[in-house]
Amino acid sequence: SSAKAFQISTPNGLKKFSELGQSRNFSGITFYLVADVDMSGVAYTPVPAFSGTFDGGYHVIERLSITTTNKNCGLFDTVNASGIVRCLGMEGCVLNATGNSDSHRIGSFAGVVKGLVDQCWSSSVLTMTASGTETDLSAGGIAGALLNGGIVRNSFFAGRVTGVDHASGIADWCQGHYEGYVGQILNCFNIGILSATDCYGLGHYSGKILEANKANAVKNSYYFDNYLDLSWTTQDQKVNKAWLGHGY
Repeated sequence: SSAKAFQISTPNGLKKFSELGQSRNFSGITFYLVADVDMSGVAYTPVPAFSGTFDGGYHVIERLSITTTNKNCGLFDTVNASGIVRCLGMEGCVLNATGNSDSHRIGSFAGVVKGLVDQCWSSSVLTMTASGTETDLSAGGIAGALLNGGIVRNSFFAGRVTGVDHASGIADWCQGHYEGYVGQILNCFNIGILSATDCYGLGHYSGKILEANKANAVKNSYYFDNYLDLSWTTQDQKVNKAWLGHGY
């Protein structure tokens, strides 16, 4: 169709969206979720690479179930640089991923965000399991990773994330070692439960993050005190919150 906007109002509508998305990225197309959608018992295959806009209208996707060995796991595998997911909740969803390399990532909305996730929330249960000797697998409440300047803003997590080496409340592997852009966590909070060897309240950043990128990485975001602060050194040591200036 040549139409540039579509409405989704039923479980089968969301399933059809996922089926069409296996062969297209929806660039230039906006999808509006116009009702809460209960995905109990309905098969859903994550859209591999999303370049359009998905506007939830503050509705929720409920009880979605995904189990995969794919590299990325979430409502979308990857939200591309031009992709936007906004005003959407994921409640009571269960996502399970099994990985064997450090490029395997899981998050409620996407394994990888290169674009924007805005005004979204999740009370879902996410689990990343290692299938081999590699345990550096990424598990984040909202996104598995923020790459190429990906952004999560005005969002919160209130579910449970279980990782292996590490897990994070918002995004679990955030780039910051390229000049000019950094994965951003803005106006977010995490009140979820994290379980892994190391648990980061907000995000786990690249060990080689540039000094110039630190000030733009996280702003006005909060988490429970019993989790680790951001990790920004090659040794993955905790940083002092004061480094973030007005970020807290």
